[in-house]
Amino acid sequence: MLTDQIADAIVPPELPRLTLSDEASQRLKNDRSGGEDDPLAKRILYWNDLIQQVLGDRRGDILGRFGFRNYGDQPASNFLSSGFVEIPGQLYANGLIHKSRKTTPYTFGASLIGLEGGEGYADTPQVLDLGYLDDRLKGFPLVIEYGSTQYFAAPNLANATATCWAVGNGSAGVLTAAHTFNWHNHHQNVWLHGRIMGQVQNMAPYPIDGAIVGIVGVPSAQAIQLTPEPCPQPNEDFEFDGMMSQRVRGKVTTVSVLPGVIDPMEPARVRLDNGGQPGDSGALVRSLKTGMGLSIYSGVINTGAQIYNISQGLEQVANLFQVQLLE
Repeated sequence: MLTDQIADAIVPPELPRLTLSDEASQRLKNDRSGGEDDPLAKRILYWNDLIQQVLGDRRGDILGRFGFRNYGDQPASNFLSSGFVEIPGQLYANGLIHKSRKTTPYTFGASLIGLEGGEGYADTPQVLDLGYLDDRLKGFPLVIEYGSTQYFAAPNLANATATCWAVGNGSAGVLTAAHTFNWHNHHQNVWLHGRIMGQVQNMAPYPIDGAIVGIVGVPSAQAIQLTPEPCPQPNEDFEFDGMMSQRVRGKVTTVSVLPGVIDPMEPARVRLDNGGQPGDSGALVRSLKTGMGLSIYSGVINTGAQIYNISQGLEQVANLFQVQLLE
């Protein structure tokens, strides 16, 4: 698993030449991870912000190089993220990877997982130097793999996990993962755990993995507001409680989160170094430091070389449905 020692060993010791984004500056002001007094957190914040900015500016160039769609009529068919990337075994000898491999099975850089074969499809992982996009990132790897998403689907919500309450537009419902219903069953009745009947009220467009199930009843008077984190950060400690796995803890590895974006062409994803099993879908992934909601646990991406635990960015779902989250 990812540890602070691993992070410290593979993140450059200096800070990049960078003007922080508004979101990153606010995180420092809010003491998200120790702020200016935590050198490791500050280094991760600065370098990840630079990589995210470059990926955002050159996204079309990157995807076009490997034959993937950027925007259009179809949902995104890729998972482009930055942070702590698990190293596929076939790349251990690669020059960009070798230095990290001496210490850890992680490297720090960017990851592109294609979820359908583009023109540049390859059976084995590849790696590029991000310096071709920006000189400041010379020596940082972009790891490219191809795989398929395996959501931890369940026969019905009785065998999945509720994220939290979602309240808005005069009604209250239970938020969970949309893949539990395979993005279908809109307005149909479904069973919840405890033999409670609900009705699917709202369904996010594929592949945003969020849905609201309306039930008879409202949140307890003791319910408190759950605040989504706009920009989960690599190396952030998390936990979730799944119906099957119970409590799961670990660290965020990579993120592909654009604050405020609700377009399904840009699904917000948070990758984790530890995960659950079928029945845990929908579990609230929470920051152990701040208590804020990071994401909704979804399942795995299997590239053959690696299996990655994935989750859906929580703020994107809350913005899409225009609801307040309670627990």
